[in-house]
Amino acid sequence: MSNRHPEVFISATSSDLRSCRLLAKEALLTLGCVPVEQTNFPPDYRTVHEMLRAKVAACDAVIHVAGECYGAEPGARDPEAPRRSYTQMEYDLARELKKPVYVFICGDGFPYDEHPLEDAEKQQLQQAHRALLAQSDTLRYTVLSPGDLSLRVRELQTRVEHLRGELKKTRSWLGRGLTIGLIALAAVGVVLWWLNSRTTKTEIKTGALETELDRQRRYIRAVADVYTKQEAELDRLNLKLSDSEKYSRALAAVAKQENVPESELRSGISLFVAATQGDPKAEYMDRALADFALENFEPKPTPVPTAAPTAVPTAVVVKPVMPGVTDTEIKIGHITTSAGRASAYRSVDRAEAAYFQMVNDHGGVNGRKITMISADYGTDSANAIDLTHKLVEEDKVLLIFSTLGTESNLATRAYMNMEKVPQLFIESSSAVFDDPAHFPWTMGFFPTYQTEGSVYAKYVLKNKPAAKIAVLYADDEAGREYLAGIHDGLGDKASALIVKEVSYENSDSTTTLDAQIRLLQASRADVFFNMSVGTWTTDAIRIAYDLGWHPMQFIPSVSLSVAAFLEPAGVEKATGVIANARSKSWLSPKAQSDPAVVEYLDWMSKYNADASLRDQNTVGGYERAEALVDVLRECGNDLSRANVMKEAANLDIQLGMLRPGIRLKTSPTDYQPIKQMYLIKFNGKNWSAIGSVTSD
Repeated sequence: MSNRHPEVFISATSSDLRSCRLLAKEALLTLGCVPVEQTNFPPDYRTVHEMLRAKVAACDAVIHVAGECYGAEPGARDPEAPRRSYTQMEYDLARELKKPVYVFICGDGFPYDEHPLEDAEKQQLQQAHRALLAQSDTLRYTVLSPGDLSLRVRELQTRVEHLRGELKKTRSWLGRGLTIGLIALAAVGVVLWWLNSRTTKTEIKTGALETELDRQRRYIRAVADVYTKQEAELDRLNLKLSDSEKYSRALAAVAKQENVPESELRSGISLFVAATQGDPKAEYMDRALADFALENFEPKPTPVPTAAPTAVPTAVVVKPVMPGVTDTEIKIGHITTSAGRASAYRSVDRAEAAYFQMVNDHGGVNGRKITMISADYGTDSANAIDLTHKLVEEDKVLLIFSTLGTESNLATRAYMNMEKVPQLFIESSSAVFDDPAHFPWTMGFFPTYQTEGSVYAKYVLKNKPAAKIAVLYADDEAGREYLAGIHDGLGDKASALIVKEVSYENSDSTTTLDAQIRLLQASRADVFFNMSVGTWTTDAIRIAYDLGWHPMQFIPSVSLSVAAFLEPAGVEKATGVIANARSKSWLSPKAQSDPAVVEYLDWMSKYNADASLRDQNTVGGYERAEALVDVLRECGNDLSRANVMKEAANLDIQLGMLRPGIRLKTSPTDYQPIKQMYLIKFNGKNWSAIGSVTSD
């Protein structure tokens, strides 16, 4: 039997439903599904129709979200075909191909993402489509806010994994395709568990889903009841147990009574508490149950008696709960991949490991040595889910550090926050990870992709105000963030200056960018925002040069490594390329008089001798590791997970290899440690600064 992950197509307009698309994608990743999207379209109807048909046909199910926008449409369509937007065509094709389709209709008062107002005709066409959906025989829901949807998907999606078996049994008569669709539906439809009083249900059978809230409520009530009743027994036996021990006893009793694993009980209670806390309309009794759980079920420091002279009252010290920590060791987890194009970033992993080795050789952190347990998710970022569970539940790591990739971090973020395990200094610059209000256990590191795009755009406005701009970006969240940043930086001049935007499929590492670069060259642009990543950047630089196209070219900071990306393209072809950086130069004679640079080069020679001095990825790993060590040192002997996040959320430090003026600075409401950068230009040998430190 194949172990292929279910593929689920997300159909929603990008203008008004950007947030919903991201939520659906994150939920599907957490479930181990592969979210599929289409955001760039050919201009003519026939080409786009066949392209969408192939894409939808390859998927196992389709989620269709209908908002107020009609969206974009083909410039020319078949005279026999009705007028339909791209999103409506996706729905039509899913029905035609007999795919399981799950429809979510945004209700009255739905707070959409900010978007331009469409003309009256498009508004009428969309209203007609919504009316058609309301009368269709597809499984459908009315939802009232992306905020509610966000909370339910984020906080309940881990529990949805448990529905896989049940859904397969109850829906087996519809076959494997429908089973996969229902799993995907559960990821987004789980919002209905909490919106029964505010959500319109139309002729649908959602019994299994609708019992989940009651089941979680029943679990928490049963555990609370046993927890309370055992107090009398413990007093009778003169037993003194910690809250955590009493919670474990209550869990064990209820697990036996309900015939379910203790892990399921823990998960259900955590989900119930998290969702209730974030729901301003939660029932009074639900809030009371959640408050009781927070007060009594959370692990708390255990009093430990210290030695004392006879006849002197025993002193008590509070010993924090510190998973992954002993008197001599700190265990941390790390998830990466060595597969495909991402293998170029393994130098970051090696640098981090080498930095920790140096720290250990000098006595460790407050006497404790760091053990980093690394796991590789291979070609599928969804594998990061199982690896994360293993690191947290079996290896008992204190935290997970520097996981590679936007999708792998999205896939595990809800679980990490549910379990309250620090997810620190992740190796993705997506702005979605700067969200301490909803995800207080997840923190990024470098400036966001959107900030990079905006800084580049403002540089062009200042230095080449009459530019003709072409943009290449990946058809994923990171690529769209770069694009959004460029538009933000250009402001109201974006429509006049941008002459061509083309995307590529980041997930297909076997294709080339030849067709995309030819389209961009044909636009006669004299500025090229080459927002491709890693080895894609290498390809784009080489192809553009070989075609005789030599515009002012910008590349992302993740692609600035000379050894990994520019030399493979050919340094003569990369000459003149502009990027951004945070770190000091370390190759020039002048730079090597800097004590921090001397220390870095000494570390390279002793602990990372096989790495290239021209690989800028190495210094990124060095800085991440240095930042984590600083956080751990500040924790002192309280290496509880809560204290680690407290210290990480109150950073104000200058790392040695960061350029003066660039600091790590965070607060409980700001989880973007580095916000500044400076622009650099490649001269055929090295990078040189062309501007001062700046931020968006």
